[in-house]
Amino acid sequence: MTVQADVERAVPHEERFRKDIEGVIDCDLRKDVRQQNKKATPIDFDPIDYMIFERECDIVKGYIEIKVRPKYASTSIPDVIVDHRKMVAFQLKNFTTGIPVFYAIRFKDRDIVYEYNPTHKFPIKHGGRTKNTRTPYDIKEVQYIPMKYFRDLKKESLV
Repeated sequence: MTVQADVERAVPHEERFRKDIEGVIDCDLRKDVRQQNKKATPIDFDPIDYMIFERECDIVKGYIEIKVRPKYASTSIPDVIVDHRKMVAFQLKNFTTGIPVFYAIRFKDRDIVYEYNPTHKFPIKHGGRTKNTRTPYDIKEVQYIPMKYFRDLKKESLV
């Protein structure tokens, strides 16, 4: 499967998860699309999927990256793999704004969330998508967040 096809296949699942998160935390999630007059490409989006807002407010309350893994149970893996560049984006957003940054994942059995914490140190490895590699660029610098750092997604989990 091509990267583009993989991304397009994931969009409806991520959109449902976005709506569910909004319902759970009673907030709005909005993308920061830089190019409104053309079809958006990945370069047009902020490196973190969404900004978090209280309802009917324009002040950013947090940031959240979301992933959907419907084929996997949350107990099937010991760690979550994150692109190192994505982790750098988490660090920069948190450092420059002081606003919380979250990473939410929907597995087939539950929804979980990690809140970026600058005291957490995860090793950087060369790896990534090694099982279903689509292109050579799927193998890159990645970090592994142990599942013990994730908690169930509920209102108290986010901002």
